[in-house]
Amino acid sequence: MLREPQRRSKLVCSEGNVPFGGRTVAVTATLGESRQTVKKRTTNVMAELDLSLSDALADSAPQTGPEDIVQRDFVAELEAEPFEDQVGEMVGKTEYIPLLDNDDTRAATGTALENGEQEAHGVQKPED
Repeated sequence: MLREPQRRSKLVCSEGNVPFGGRTVAVTATLGESRQTVKKRTTNVMAELDLSLSDALADSAPQTGPEDIVQRDFVAELEAEPFEDQVGEMVGKTEYIPLLDNDDTRAATGTALENGEQEAHGVQKPED
């Protein structure tokens, strides 16, 4: 499974003091592939944090290169293994007998009558 390249935003923060007891945070954000830089001063404390969704969903730090995918061809591995038929498990085309249920032979021949009525098979109970 190939992943699309992640569009990452870089967020750099520096802080200063505001005379009213709060903090001013200078935020510089570099936006993904466009490399557009936006600078803003804010008193929002949440601006100090890098809260990107891709980082929250990842288990670890982002990888720099493409991820190595482990691929195994299980069918090829099974076909490559030697098999000795000691019990007689192999069956040829001439020896093959399909297992069929003969229960549905009447239903397949068309037991439906006019107006959606059906033929009754087996024991019938009289209506009261």
